[in-house]
Amino acid sequence: MTAAALSYEWTRMRTLRSTWILAGTAVAATAVVAWGYAETVRGMLGLGIEVGPLESLMLVVGGSSLAPVMAGTIGVLAVGGEYRHRTLRTTLLVTPNRAAALGAKALVVTALAVAFAVAGLASAWAVALAVLTGSSEPAAPAAEFAQFHVGQIMLVVGWGLLGLAIAVIVRSQLLALGAILLLPYAVEPTLRTVGQLAGHGWLETAAAYLPFAAGSAMADVSAGGAGTLLSPASSRADPLLGGLVFFAVIAVLGTAAVMNFRRQDV
Repeated sequence: MTAAALSYEWTRMRTLRSTWILAGTAVAATAVVAWGYAETVRGMLGLGIEVGPLESLMLVVGGSSLAPVMAGTIGVLAVGGEYRHRTLRTTLLVTPNRAAALGAKALVVTALAVAFAVAGLASAWAVALAVLTGSSEPAAPAAEFAQFHVGQIMLVVGWGLLGLAIAVIVRSQLLALGAILLLPYAVEPTLRTVGQLAGHGWLETAAAYLPFAAGSAMADVSAGGAGTLLSPASSRADPLLGGLVFFAVIAVLGTAAVMNFRRQDV
């Protein structure tokens, strides 16, 4: 990978209007959702229902983030837009080495995903502290606090790389966007719900280790404990094992994407 490849890809992504629209949407939507969650927590406290600082952290700051789906969308657009508008030939004229061209896209998507994650966390924290200070403001011991934030950033980066890999494999921006939305928000929850309703504990546990659910577990600092707002331990993956599953899927799809990209007609 060369500096020229990175410079070209960074300039291309930075000058796309969609990049900034997604960034702004991620921050604004996260703030709105965080406000809704924070008001819910405050309302529960007003009714005498105990909600701990750790639960507030995971729900208001973590659960409100729209950064993952926006990063996944950016990953799709990084190459899906080129398939759609037939600009991939121009990219490969600048960077003939296809592995280097795809690597540059992955690095730029990673950088943008980190920026999205940090901005989303800052937005959620600002709302959480404004609404919950003095009641049940988010908090955690130092080690768990660090794990939560690192896990959130890694989750967002993973979504971005998954979006990029899926778009290369299916060669369709629309299909890739559908996959990045339907898998985490329809397919995985459906399997988990089926396991709960049918009483199949094994299915509910297995659903926790599907890629996106497993990735979300990286920021779970509850140590499997239950609470007013936390889902049962049986429906949550172990953070370390979940992270390994998440990035193993990324590695497999990433390898398939590189092999596919190298032999694709453009």
